[in-house]
Amino acid sequence: MSLYKRIQALVTQYIVFSVVALVLLTIAVPVARYYYLLDTYGLRTAMHRRNPTDFERKVFTEEFMDESFLPYANFRHANLNEVHMRDSNLRYADFTDANLKSADLGHSDLSHAIFHRAFLRNVRWLDSSTFRNASFRETDISWVSFHGMGGRNRPSKPKHLLDPSSGGADLTDAIFEGAICQHTIFSRCLLVRANFRGADCREANFNHADLRNADFTGADLRDAEFEGADTTGAIFTNAKR
Repeated sequence: MSLYKRIQALVTQYIVFSVVALVLLTIAVPVARYYYLLDTYGLRTAMHRRNPTDFERKVFTEEFMDESFLPYANFRHANLNEVHMRDSNLRYADFTDANLKSADLGHSDLSHAIFHRAFLRNVRWLDSSTFRNASFRETDISWVSFHGMGGRNRPSKPKHLLDPSSGGADLTDAIFEGAICQHTIFSRCLLVRANFRGADCREANFNHADLRNADFTGADLRDAEFEGADTTGAIFTNAKR
């Protein structure tokens, strides 16, 4: 084969290879972006964990932040009065000492979020959100309702506790140690393994809640309601009832 034909063959191969690579890249980039935005493999969350968004002491009064992706975000001492954060990913977010009065957190994932001493009065649509492993340690959540018409039926909940028309928030493994839960409504909530050690739960409503293996050691449960609740394995050592 002459040198000219060899060069021509190499050029042809290079062109074919380049075209194929370009086509694959054109397909791969949007697909990769799609899975990244969905956080299918946790890469997007890992990025936020490495470089968390800092909103400490920021003011977001009445702002619309629906569908936000803010895992590990720092909202310490922030003013979130009447802010809209529906359908948001707020896993591991830190709301310590934040003002969340009348905020809308509907259908958001707040698993592992921290609410220490946060102001949560009149927060809306808590019943439709997920608070697995969230911490409300020493927080005043009196008169707050985690139950309402927006609550979803949870497949993991025992059938006798389900209600086709209403439900409560998913608070599995949530921490309420030392919290003030007076008159708080936990009706029909998932509270499996929830920690209420030393909490003030006077007149709280746990009717039809899933309280399997919950810990009420040393809690004040005077006048609290447990009608229809599943307390299998729950601990009430030294609790006031």
